[in-house]
Amino acid sequence: MNNKKIIYAAGVALLLAQAATPIINVTAISNDSQRTVIPTNFPKGNFQGDFTVDAQNTTVNAGQSANFNIYLKSTGAVTNLSNVDLKVQLPKQDYVEFSQSLDALKLNNVVPKYDKTSGLLTWHFDKLPTGQVNKTVLRLDTINGGFTNQTPIKISGTLTADSDKGAIKAQTGGQTVVNATKNLSLINKFQSIYNNDVSSETYHTNPVIGDEILWNVGIGAPKK
Repeated sequence: MNNKKIIYAAGVALLLAQAATPIINVTAISNDSQRTVIPTNFPKGNFQGDFTVDAQNTTVNAGQSANFNIYLKSTGAVTNLSNVDLKVQLPKQDYVEFSQSLDALKLNNVVPKYDKTSGLLTWHFDKLPTGQVNKTVLRLDTINGGFTNQTPIKISGTLTADSDKGAIKAQTGGQTVVNATKNLSLINKFQSIYNNDVSSETYHTNPVIGDEILWNVGIGAPKK
């Protein structure tokens, strides 16, 4: 009987101790909130930030816009960046066109310069303050009817800068794949009859057996 009383008293003491201890809801703290983003492209220990060029979709249909997110983040409290050049190389391939307004591609209120010959977009920042998060969307037009199926569209980016911890260089890139369906149509249109003199008694507008005919032939593809 005495043993039961001792066990009961110990159990009550344990419950009271648990009641006095603050309860921490560990499930409320996600892994994402605890994880520090350290881009592999930047030297560890002297910069906290991120620079990425990512396709919004892994695939697009031919004729649709191929969109890429350009993301630039500078959150380090230690490193000050100056003389920053961010360059994004556009693809130089047939049936891919860049017609977007440069004003729509501002990063940290800086409009990029575009070299049409090289296909290079360049942003220059004299200084890039910390605590900055910038994002813009690059849009490339694709032309339906010219792609073979599963054609990749690749974008590459480079960031160079001076810092109080040394030179920084980062490289990134992304790609999407164009899906092309066999939806081309052949257009075959009658134009005229060879050796068919208007002043001749044998002149005729409808072809007959033995005529040599000129046809207009074209290929059509629906716009998407």
